[in-house]
Amino acid sequence: MEEMAFVGGICAVPVAATPVISGGRRKNQRTRQPTRPRRGYPSYKPPSATDNSAEPQTDNSTPLVAVPASLEESAGLAVEAARAARKQGYARLVIEVDTSLGDQTYTILKNTLPLALILAQRIIRDEQQDLLMVVPDSGAAALALRDWKDIPFEIVGLDRLRMENLKADTYVVVSPRASEVERLEKLADAASPNLSPDASSLIMVNPDVVDMGVTGLGFAARELRRRLFSTFETIFYLKSLPWGVLLRVYPGPWTVWLDDTSDPTGFRLIHQSPRRLSSEELETVFDNVNPSQPSPSSSMFDRISRFLSLYMKG
Repeated sequence: MEEMAFVGGICAVPVAATPVISGGRRKNQRTRQPTRPRRGYPSYKPPSATDNSAEPQTDNSTPLVAVPASLEESAGLAVEAARAARKQGYARLVIEVDTSLGDQTYTILKNTLPLALILAQRIIRDEQQDLLMVVPDSGAAALALRDWKDIPFEIVGLDRLRMENLKADTYVVVSPRASEVERLEKLADAASPNLSPDASSLIMVNPDVVDMGVTGLGFAARELRRRLFSTFETIFYLKSLPWGVLLRVYPGPWTVWLDDTSDPTGFRLIHQSPRRLSSEELETVFDNVNPSQPSPSSSMFDRISRFLSLYMKG
C-alpha cells in the first residue's frame, strides 16, 4: 500500500505513485543567431495572488524531475520549463535557485550571474531567440561585460534601459531589487503586456525582494511589488535545505527531496504539493519521515555541502 505524506493535516499525493526522471550527475559539457520574428502564443493571464480560489498551475500527470546535479543541468531544465509555460500562455516567468544555505558571503547578484550566463546561452542556442539581459544598474552591466568575453547577447542596466524601442524576443532580468520594482513594472508592461499573444518572454532570475516588511518600502511600494509579482509564474525553483532540496520544474508540482546516500542520485522523493510549502510545512515533512531524528545530523550537513560544491562547479 502506498504511503501518504501529511503536511499541516492535509494528505498529499502518494509519493510512490509518480515516476521520476533522474537527471544523473554528469560533467558540463558563439556566433549570434539571426533574429527571428517574435512568436505568437495563446493569451492567458496568470491568476491573481489575491484570488485564494485559484488553484496553482501544475500537471500531476507529468513525470517528476529529479534534483539536477549542476547549474548547466538546471539551466537546461529551466529552458524546457519556460517553453512549456509559454505554450500555456505564460510570458512573465520566474527562475529561482538558492544554494547558499543562508551563507551571505556574496550578494544574490554575484551568486546569480553564473546561472544567468548559462541560461542566456541556452535560450539563444535552443530557442534561437534574440535576447537582452537586464541587470540592476549600469555598474553591474559594466562588470559583467568585463568578465564575459564574446557573449552573443547585450547587457544593460535597468537604470539605463530605454522602454520606447524594445525588440528582443526574451528579456532575462537578473536579481532585480525591491527598490527597482517600479522600473521593472514599466519593463513588463512595455515588453510583456498581459493578454498579448505577441508578448516577449520576461524571465526574472533570483529576484532580490525577499521580505516586504523589512525593506523600508512604503505601503504603496509594497502593494506595487505584490501586484506585479502576482502576474509571474515560477517555472523553476531549487532551494537547498539542511537536509535536502525543495524543487519545482513547470508544469510539475513542488517536490521535496531528502538527502539519501542509498539513492543513485543522492536524494529521495518524500513529498509533492501543488503549491510552495512554507518553512514550517517543510519541517513537518522532514519530521514525518524522520520521527526519531529532530534535526539534521552533521553527516547530512556534510553530504549536502559536498553536493552544493559539486553543483556550483557544474
